[in-house]
Amino acid sequence: MPPLFINSAEAWDAYDSGEGKALRETVPKQSTHVRVIRKVLAHGLIFAVSGETYGEAVFGLATDDRLLYPLSTGGEEAPMCFLKSAGIFHVAEELDGGFDGFYDHPLCADRWQWSENDERIAFEELHGKPLDLCPRCVEVLMTKRS
Repeated sequence: MPPLFINSAEAWDAYDSGEGKALRETVPKQSTHVRVIRKVLAHGLIFAVSGETYGEAVFGLATDDRLLYPLSTGGEEAPMCFLKSAGIFHVAEELDGGFDGFYDHPLCADRWQWSENDERIAFEELHGKPLDLCPRCVEVLMTKRS
């Protein structure tokens, strides 16, 4: 992979500005192949003497050159999963339906009519398996999350 920066001033500017947003914009987006990843979030002193982390693994989505979800460890991101509807795998975000509770809403749909045949699938269930995702969901995921 070619270096992203030729001079150090340009590199520092990208690393230092906008909480990493400049760096994300600088890294070339080449891969669109979405896969499930197993991510261990490590911060500061949560490593054991053996080098292992104390944190639990989190399953999320990534391409070969982008982390798509989760982007943070905080509670600001809505939980996501896969939603299988009419044989199509969608990437869905958990939304608050008010008095109706929470529901999974595909990223590709402005409005969504839930069906009793819809199946919620956790990311870990498809870890290491090839994904055939709704192309519109992938498009939204790539533009919204990266």
